[in-house]
This record gives sequence, C-alpha cells and structure tokens, in this order.
Amino acid sequence: MSKVIFSLVLGSLASLLGGCGGDTTSGAGGSSTATSTTATTGEGGAGGSGTTSSSTTSTGTGGPSPTCADTGAAITALPACASAASKAITVPKGCEPAIDGVLHDAEWSDGACFNVAAGDLVVTMKYASDALYLGMSGPPTCGCGMGFYFSPEAGKNFVISLFDDPFGTDGDRSDFTLDATGLVADKVDKTIVIHGPGNQPMPVSYEWKIPYVKLGIQKGGADSFKMAIVHSSASWPEGLAQMNGKVTYASDEPTWAVISAPSWD
Repeated sequence: MSKVIFSLVLGSLASLLGGCGGDTTSGAGGSSTATSTTATTGEGGAGGSGTTSSSTTSTGTGGPSPTCADTGAAITALPACASAASKAITVPKGCEPAIDGVLHDAEWSDGACFNVAAGDLVVTMKYASDALYLGMSGPPTCGCGMGFYFSPEAGKNFVISLFDDPFGTDGDRSDFTLDATGLVADKVDKTIVIHGPGNQPMPVSYEWKIPYVKLGIQKGGADSFKMAIVHSSASWPEGLAQMNGKVTYASDEPTWAVISAPSWD
C-alpha cells in the first residue's frame, strides 16, 4: 500500500504535503459536490444563509463549558466563512462538541471560522473545558497529507498530518515535530483526539480536541500560540513562508497565524 511507503518518507515535507502521495484508488483526488446544511454565524463564525438550530445554552465567558445540548442537523461539510482572511484568530468560548467524526451545524456554529484558500479547507475553532476544539472539512485534492502545524509560546512544537482521502477514522494520521531540517517523526500523541468518517469520504472532515497543556495555555490566562496549515498547493495563513516545499520554522516565525483568547477560562 502506497500510504505505508509514504509514512516511511519522513524527512521531506514536500513528499508528505505536496503531490499525490496517497493511495491510487478511485476515491482519491478530485473535488466534492456534496451539499452541506448551512449554519448561522457564531462569534467570529461561519457565514451563510438559511436558518438552522442553535445551541440553547449560553456560552459566554466564566463558568464551566456545557456540552452541546442542541447539535442540530448532521452535515457533511462546514459552510465557507464570510470573514476576511486574517493572521490573527480570536477564539471564542463555546459548547463542548462530541468528537465522534460527525459534524453537526449547531455544534460548530459558535466557533471562529477561517478558510484555507478559496474552495479548499474550512476550519472553525473554539475552546471549552480545558481544550481547544477544531472542526474542519474540504474536498480531497491530491490523495496526500494535510499538515497542521502548532507552535506553543513555550514547549515543543508539533505537526499532525492527516490524509485528505483517509481509510481510517483517525485520518491515517502521522505526528511530527519541525526543526531546521524539516519534519522529524514523533509518536502519535493520544491525548490529542482526532476523528473523522473514514472510508475516503467526500468531502473529508475531521473533529479535533487538543488539551490546553499541549498548546502551552494556562486556564484563565490570555495565552496564545502559533498555527499554520498546508494542503497540497493551498496554505494558511496567506504569505506562509515555505522553502523548497517545506514550511520554515522559528519560535518567532512572523508568517504563522497567532491564535489567542482574552481568557481561556
């Protein structure tokens, strides 16, 4: 299986996140025409028309985060964001979603939303109960890895690669760190939970839970971390520095996005 071969090529970001490095079955590649249910705009959230169910529980600051009691309809993809591209994302507090690999419109309507290039990935994020939560979806384009890069203010950076045409519900995941030489293979961090439909879905979608401790975030503080995403020729944020097909890294790298909240309570 070519994905097994792919996982052995750990030194080169170009081979991981560039051209078609995944399987060659008919499910790989191409764009999706699946229709999604639109969601109402949350704080810094996704745009779109139509009326959907919304969470009945207040998600303001202070106090514990409730689970998403009213998740709304199951959807195959998040609606594209109406907000302009930005390198600074302010994360709102929201209800705690179920990381079960099934997107629901109201479950993610209270997050901050951004697009990874036009027509590529849509990502929404929020925090709840000592963790950052991410929902994402987009069309398969290359049968290759999508690289998600995280750089805490203090502590080890980490990179997670998920395929855009996965067989497994874990996204056929690989974990790395990043240094001056490129990606360095690391053990899969099981405290970071990622779940998707598997079986080469179109569009591809994932739900994430990342504990604060992995991002260097102190509960109740105003901490921040840096983040970047690469999916084949698409990248986020705009102007992300790359050299020879590899994302460049430094603790003060100015081209990565800054993710923050006034208080991670």
